[in-house]
Amino acid sequence: MGGEVAAGMEKRSLGGSRALALARAVPLDNGLVRHSPDSGAAAQAPLLVVQLAGHEFALPLEPVREVIRMVAVTPVVGAPIWVPGVVDLRGTTVPMVDLRARLGLPVIEADPAHMFVVVEVAGRLVGLIVDRAVDVISVDQTDIAAGETSSGQGLAAGVARSGSRLLVLLDLDAVSGGVTADPGR
Repeated sequence: MGGEVAAGMEKRSLGGSRALALARAVPLDNGLVRHSPDSGAAAQAPLLVVQLAGHEFALPLEPVREVIRMVAVTPVVGAPIWVPGVVDLRGTTVPMVDLRARLGLPVIEADPAHMFVVVEVAGRLVGLIVDRAVDVISVDQTDIAAGETSSGQGLAAGVARSGSRLLVLLDLDAVSGGVTADPGR
């Protein structure tokens, strides 16, 4: 993932190193730069907070490769309703998952103000369509309650507490539903 960005895409890189440095700074869409604490306290879990239909959800930060402004999606015949199609990301065909549809939230037409989060799941890439990337936070592992939420869809890995916020932590394997692209292509 060099410095090039596909036409019409604004890239927000979340670090090239796969080894996560908790102290790294991450540029966000709103121009803020959040610094994850680097303390000797309890083990920290870095999370990307995204917004969908006015609700905040969390994604584990480690598999996030970049956050990009929304581009046109090429439809794929026969794909599940929550897979609107694919995009060409610097020569790699990346399937897209509409997280609103996947989570049973009201679906709206994606527009250029929306974003997609490129994540690596089981060694393959998938794009997650979100309204926007809100924040990068770091929470103590002890502040994550593992297990399914009341949605019953099997898409949550648990709930993370960050101050007064409770965030549903999404299970990327379940959310992507096996719809992934080989990053080497």
